[in-house]
Parts: sequence; C-alpha cells; structure tokens
Amino acid sequence: MIYQTLRQYPELFQAMTGLTIPAFDALHDEIKPLWQEAETATKRSGLRLRRIGAGRKYGAGFRERLLVACLCERRLLPTAEIAALFSIHPSTVNRYHYSLRDLMQKKSASYRIGKQERSGLTELVDAFPVLAELDSVPLGQERIK
Repeated sequence: MIYQTLRQYPELFQAMTGLTIPAFDALHDEIKPLWQEAETATKRSGLRLRRIGAGRKYGAGFRERLLVACLCERRLLPTAEIAALFSIHPSTVNRYHYSLRDLMQKKSASYRIGKQERSGLTELVDAFPVLAELDSVPLGQERIK
C-alpha cells in the first residue's frame, strides 16, 4: 500500500499531503465515522437494485482514500498521475475525492491542508527522488520488466 510506504518518509509525506503523519492519523480518526454515516445514509436513500453490501467490495481502505483526497486537495499532481501512483482509474480518484471533499473542507482549517501546485509527476519526482522507488504494482500482479 502506498500509505505504508509513504509513512516511512515523514518529510515526503508532509510535502505531498500538507500534513504530518500524526495530523493525518488524527484527521483519519475524525473523518472516518462521519464518512461512514454519510455512506450509510446514501446507501439507504432511494430505490436499490441490490441489498446493502451485495455489490463489489472496495479495493482501497479508508486511509488510502483519504490519502488520495489529500493529494487532490493539495493539487500537486493531475488526476491521471495520482491514479497512476495508486494504480487506479482516474474516475476512481475523482470519486474518492468527491466522497471526502466536504468532510475534509470542514476539518481543513484545523489541519491546514495547503494548496501547492506542481506541473506534473516528473517535477515531483525530481523534488522527491524516493517517489521513483515506490512500489506501485497492484496486489496480486507481477511487475512487468
């Protein structure tokens, strides 16, 4: 998982997300129950074709979703490059960001998720060479050489 790898590099984690690791963990602990309530309310509203829980399970945990949303809020990378970093589709990046955006904006004043723009992934890798070492191969798949 990208979160576990980035956690080993606190300076890089803070530069990418705008949060220290303890601040990110505190934000996670505050937002997760609110997000779960919102998800439950969304699932219970309207007509459903399947029962709750019958669909496909989430591929990423909540920490990964929050990390993606922090990167989107920070505006360091375009959506396509965040998707490549996490080995997910760009529409998934947008869905993760949209589902957490309002909750994060309510809490961002206390956590200061600053916005800092970069032109792309190459500029970010130049600034933080350790990013080139991150293993972005999806679980259960082999690295193509």
